[in-house]
Amino acid sequence: MPFKRIFTALIIGVLMVAANLVIHESGHAITAIRFGGQVTSIEFLGMQVYPRVFYHGFHGFLGQVAYTIVRFGSFGWVTLMGSGTTWLASIFFLFLIYALYFLKIRNFVLETIALFGSLMFLDMLTYILGLRFTGLQEPLVAAKYLGWNQSLFVASAFTLGVIQLILLLICLKKSGYWKYFLSVKGAL
Repeated sequence: MPFKRIFTALIIGVLMVAANLVIHESGHAITAIRFGGQVTSIEFLGMQVYPRVFYHGFHGFLGQVAYTIVRFGSFGWVTLMGSGTTWLASIFFLFLIYALYFLKIRNFVLETIALFGSLMFLDMLTYILGLRFTGLQEPLVAAKYLGWNQSLFVASAFTLGVIQLILLLICLKKSGYWKYFLSVKGAL
């Protein structure tokens, strides 16, 4: 059994979940700044990292960005672009996994990073379903503030998510990732 690969995949998985959190909160911060707001604090797992670093205790949020809003109507976009940014990142990673396949690059670590990264779109879908510690449904709140039909928004998000998952599974099947993952031979 390829225990070294399994251990490596678990470590990569944990690091990519942390990267997902940073990308998500960065999406809120960047969008707030883009709309003329000012980021007043950023925190992860109870640790404030901006404007100064200190631990104040975990209060149920994995990450949080506090900001001021200058432009009317920007709250919806700032709220959406936490999960929106992770979805954009997942599309980048899906392109990467296809590029590795088409260029015939066989690198277990890079392929596994691309695999976990391409699943970052699940951030939005789990938020829509309320599957978070806080029960918040950020994308639905954003859709409401943006004046979008929530049913259509949810249907669109899940349809695109299924399409993206199918594309990922097709690439993994064609590339032989799972056979490679489970083989004893081959470099890490």
